[in-house]
Amino acid sequence: MSQKIHRERHQPESRKHLGLLEKKKDYKVRASQYKRTRNTIKALKKKALNKNVDEFYHHMINQKPKRDFSEIGERKPKEKVTEEALLLKTQDLKYLTSRRTIETAQINRLSSQLHVVDSKASRNKHTFFVDREELKDFDVAKRLNTHPKLLGNKTNRLTLDQIAKLGDLEVQEDEIEHINNLKRKSYKKLKERIKREKQIVEAHLKLEEKVSKDKKRVKEQQEGYEDEKPKKEPSYVRKK
Repeated sequence: MSQKIHRERHQPESRKHLGLLEKKKDYKVRASQYKRTRNTIKALKKKALNKNVDEFYHHMINQKPKRDFSEIGERKPKEKVTEEALLLKTQDLKYLTSRRTIETAQINRLSSQLHVVDSKASRNKHTFFVDREELKDFDVAKRLNTHPKLLGNKTNRLTLDQIAKLGDLEVQEDEIEHINNLKRKSYKKLKERIKREKQIVEAHLKLEEKVSKDKKRVKEQQEGYEDEKPKKEPSYVRKK
């Protein structure tokens, strides 16, 4: 009598999207590989902890580099920093400092003249609550009692009575348009000044770091020159 063949079930229809069902033999291969990797990592960690940093291995001498260093070429020695080059960099640093001061003063002056709330960066909303009957004939300028060309202004929005006191309305409209154009140009100029100041600050910081490093190198060079300088031997005089 032949032995019954035990077949493993297949992946159910509801789990077809997950792929083939893992069998016992597949699990055994995966589990043994996982345990082998875990034991290898554990042994390497233990070896790294017990390693002596000062220990010498002959393999350090006998091993060959994987890369061919002849293609890279020899490393060039650092150029000596002269006092003339350091003086030029220091002058550039002073010029950047003066330019930064000027730009900061110009930005402060423009900011004091302009209202930052009128800039496009701050997008505030003014909401009116009206009935449906009023919505058809609703006029924002009439509600705020101002001229339609002044609706874009968040500050210094004159009323119709104030405009009438200043003079002719038609003449005042031209002045309003002129003032708005000047304001837009001023904000554009302020934005460019801020961007330029940021670039100057970045260049100033980089150059300041270079100058500080060059000063240290010049000092080290001078100290090394003093050590290498031949010292005069004292003359021996025989005492009577």
